[in-house]
Amino acid sequence: MHALSFAKTKVQLPRFRAGLIERDALEKRLDRALRSSKLVLIVAPAGSGKTAALSRQLSGMAPTWAVAWIKVDADDDLLRFVECLACALEPFDPPWQVHPNLLAESTVWESRPRGTADELINALAAMHVERGVIALDDLHCSTDPRVFEFIDLLLDGLPDHWVVAIASRDDPPLALPRLRARGELSVLRQWQLNFSAGEVRRLYRETLGRDDPDAASRLHDRTQGWAVGVSLELHAAAASGDAGSTSADSGRRQRNDYLASEVFERMPAELRDFLLRCSVLDELSPGRCAEVSGNRASFGLLDAIARQGLFVSVLDEDALTMRLHDLFRDFLSQRLRRDHPHELPLLLQRAAAGESDPVRRLRLLMGAGLWGEAEQVFAEVAARVLTVGDSAQIGAMFQQFPIAMQQQSPALAYVMGVAAWHRCKDSEAHLWLHRATKGFERLGRTTEAQHSRSMDVLLLIFLERKEEADALAAELRGKPMDFETQVINELIGVWLHGYYGPIDGPAVHLRQLVDLLAGGPGSPELWYRCVRRLYVFVGRAGMEVPLRRFAAAALVAEGGTHAPLKIAAETLNAWLLFWRGRMREARACSDRIEEDSFWLGQPEALRLPLLHLLATCRALGGDRAGAMRALHAYAALVPSNELQRLVIFGGIACLIEDWTLAYSNAVEVDAFAGCVAVTHHLALLVPHFTAFRALIEGRNQDVCTLLRASIAVAAERERMSMETTHRFIWALAELRMGGFETAWQILAPLIERHGAGQERANLLVLGVRALEELANANWGRAATPEGLATLHRWVDFGLGMRAEATALQVAASDPLDRFSAREREVLERLAAGESNKLIARALALSPHTVKRHVARILERLGLSSRVSAAAWYTQHDASSSGGNPLVRGIRQQ
Repeated sequence: MHALSFAKTKVQLPRFRAGLIERDALEKRLDRALRSSKLVLIVAPAGSGKTAALSRQLSGMAPTWAVAWIKVDADDDLLRFVECLACALEPFDPPWQVHPNLLAESTVWESRPRGTADELINALAAMHVERGVIALDDLHCSTDPRVFEFIDLLLDGLPDHWVVAIASRDDPPLALPRLRARGELSVLRQWQLNFSAGEVRRLYRETLGRDDPDAASRLHDRTQGWAVGVSLELHAAAASGDAGSTSADSGRRQRNDYLASEVFERMPAELRDFLLRCSVLDELSPGRCAEVSGNRASFGLLDAIARQGLFVSVLDEDALTMRLHDLFRDFLSQRLRRDHPHELPLLLQRAAAGESDPVRRLRLLMGAGLWGEAEQVFAEVAARVLTVGDSAQIGAMFQQFPIAMQQQSPALAYVMGVAAWHRCKDSEAHLWLHRATKGFERLGRTTEAQHSRSMDVLLLIFLERKEEADALAAELRGKPMDFETQVINELIGVWLHGYYGPIDGPAVHLRQLVDLLAGGPGSPELWYRCVRRLYVFVGRAGMEVPLRRFAAAALVAEGGTHAPLKIAAETLNAWLLFWRGRMREARACSDRIEEDSFWLGQPEALRLPLLHLLATCRALGGDRAGAMRALHAYAALVPSNELQRLVIFGGIACLIEDWTLAYSNAVEVDAFAGCVAVTHHLALLVPHFTAFRALIEGRNQDVCTLLRASIAVAAERERMSMETTHRFIWALAELRMGGFETAWQILAPLIERHGAGQERANLLVLGVRALEELANANWGRAATPEGLATLHRWVDFGLGMRAEATALQVAASDPLDRFSAREREVLERLAAGESNKLIARALALSPHTVKRHVARILERLGLSSRVSAAAWYTQHDASSSGGNPLVRGIRQQ
């Protein structure tokens, strides 16, 4: 036997310094891991606080715990490692069968690492401790592969009341997949060690003796909670007595000195050069790094970076994609500018060429000073960005351009105008597109000028500036038009006739629009520009067939690439189904739309038509509470458009037969009659509400006088069933005054037009009771038998819609019935503890689709975690059906 060949400090648990703050979240996570796992890995780069976190946690364990701490060094071969381990365990009186020194020596000399491991395992099993921890700090320092082989053998037979805890800069070469599959592995990464904003504030207060939340927040933002970064900056601040700019500057210098001496200078030259050039990238992947650096050994170099934990977070282990820590990247960027300034523009240009993220791509081009190319890229990628519905991202890209370009570039203005159009910001979109048109014309770019002018005409129609719209439209049609301009020109026809007549005009232009889009190179984004607001034409004479055709063709054009277009087209389909009284199909369609819309963040342009539909469906179904919820959600999105809110509220109030609400809305809308802001479109709406108010007040003669003058205009320019509404109100007024003959003459055109048709929902605009009053009146000879039969069919239609909606509500009384069949399957497997990957494999779905289902489930339940959703499902499934056999079966496996 010989004396110990290492310093005793190697097996002493470090003392953490005084003044360390409590870190409840990290400590609880570590505590759970140490109590439940066989192996706990803390893997993070240098300076992340691995040793401090682990040693502090173990220092606070109960006296009934045994902690064997080993600081691993580069010269620790297997012999020294086993010696250290035996020595660290000695204070807890393990029942060795041989002297621990002989145990260590036999590991090497007799080539029996398995026998030695078994001996150690037996000793650990016999030790009378509540829980034991073998802590291996800085295991990455070991270069002897036999050490890792021995640890694997140890883990394979480790007693249940023992755990191995490893702190390392990289994942050790152990049988981690096996442990992970058994559920015996817990891993903590750098992001879990980083200080939170609150912890940085407490550190700031305790280190500097004062509280400055703003300065602490800036410190957290600069360091991202990286332990050594926080420590260095606070140390510099304490030394200088200033936590302001001096602290940041001196802290940065110390931090860079640390990174230079402890990290960068110790790398091989090839790795240093590789990292310097790749620091221009936001994420590092083999392909992208090879393109930028020119080094074809990128995979091996990235693998080395990942294994060494060089201040990176791994985003995708399979594809070996990672991100540099911001502080390390800043350090590398400074070195790159200092050592290779002439290469920087070329590196940025290479990075931009392969960057799929448009905001990053623009930033790279701008960093390289390539402003013209950046403007071109902005215009090119805008359509792709809008294709996925992210119009808000356009603003982020736009803000990266210099102020002068923002104010003068017509290309930038055009993109901003189209983006505002997608967000339903009509006034803002008009300003941008007007500027773009003038700019393109000034530069002689005729085609681009046509594009912006045609979109501006549409906006002028929506803003009800007809004379300006007519003038621009005439100018547009006076010149040759490319495909995009032809498409928008037909859309102009749809809306111009929709606002100003004739009544059959929109259908004519919509048919031509569908023919043009379906027969040409129409992009999903162009289809999406056309579908906006078309749902308001549902129920208008002659529009059902072209609207159905448009929705079907748009879904084909979408091709799984444009989620907003899909949602908009499906919403149009749902409106058409509802208008035909097919409540069950409309409900199923709206459920799918809600799920897709939720996944996109519920953009306003998509949310408004859906909420309007939901409010209308629920109102006709007799669900007053549901209708009002949808209505208030709708109103919250259009607070600035008071008239629009009043019109929608008034219409829903009639459907749910809430005459108090209907009357109050009619009074408010009636006030617009004397307002100079009343436009052509409002000229149709205001008489409707004025007449409705008079009907409720019993002023039947006033109703007749008012509507007699406006009915011809409504018939010619009908929008949203204004003529139908006018005729019902007028007929009711005449009927209540005893004018049966006149009342029937007023109803006759509606009976002739809608008698045999299937689009009947617009006949319920005043609710079922109003129809019943008309159908059950004592008409005498004034009405024809066929006409009366039609009225009774309309009543039956309305009552049938209400009954079907009620049946759907009753069927959904079971809490689980709020979910689709697929969502229930996902819930079942969540309750069984399956991961998204396992659920996707079992249900033949993509992981992305599973994530969407999970997100939707959590949103519907108002919960924030998968665990909570699983618990909810287990409780409700057990209470309603005695427990799900799938869940029981999976748990028993």
